[in-house]
Amino acid sequence: MLIIGIFLLLLLALAYGAWHPRATLSGPIMSRGEPGSVYLTFDDGPGPDTESVVSVLREEGVKATFFLVGTQAAKHPEIVELLVKEGHAIGTHSWSHWLLLTRNEEEIVRGKEAVEIITGQEVTLFRPPYGFRTWKTHRVAAREGLVVVTWSVFPRDYRRSSEDIISHVCARLHDGAIIDLHDGPYERGATIASLPAIISCAREQGYAFGVLGAPVASRCVEMDQQCCLEGTCEFKRTVCACGEQAVFRGCDEGCRPIVVCEPLDESRSCS
Repeated sequence: MLIIGIFLLLLLALAYGAWHPRATLSGPIMSRGEPGSVYLTFDDGPGPDTESVVSVLREEGVKATFFLVGTQAAKHPEIVELLVKEGHAIGTHSWSHWLLLTRNEEEIVRGKEAVEIITGQEVTLFRPPYGFRTWKTHRVAAREGLVVVTWSVFPRDYRRSSEDIISHVCARLHDGAIIDLHDGPYERGATIASLPAIISCAREQGYAFGVLGAPVASRCVEMDQQCCLEGTCEFKRTVCACGEQAVFRGCDEGCRPIVVCEPLDESRSCS
């Protein structure tokens, strides 16, 4: 009986490490973001409702992180391109949404490559299907340069009404909350309907919306804006000739600000 008890405890420990979103038994994970922010994330797309999700996010002025299934991305490359155009972050959710007891190598590598081929950008975020991961999952992910991301708020939006989704999420918001929703591969009307209220209640609670794995260019813009407020950035230091003004043109690959001198408007004069 003692041996059976130890065996059952071992199985429970392994199951906890593989399934629980905050467990690190099999390897490091990201289950929370930065304090002061919450993070909308979407799994299983792109699908027929992804564009509707993007439309709501655009109207609300919110960016999100989309974990794409490789087979779905291959079917809908135009939607993947839309996500990039809209400034959302993109991660991989495996090649075919396979439970990663097996096929870790194929699912992780192929899923990552499928998204990268379409976007032309390196993928650095990975959410395991069903949140299930093993030591093998973490080894392959680490080799591929992927951060394993889980969640801290999971409303099971795929089987709940919009009212239940809103109630669940709004009652569980916290600093750095990573909210796991779904935009594919099937109809997600309840999720879409819940988004405005989720965004509203998060803002009412004082949270901003963050993006996991923000692109370098986006981080550069935020850094430049902040240092301009402090009066220490390149924009402030640039000296242009009379009749010209310094204009911030984004960042180079090294995250250094690109500032050029351009002619002043005709209505303005120099001194």
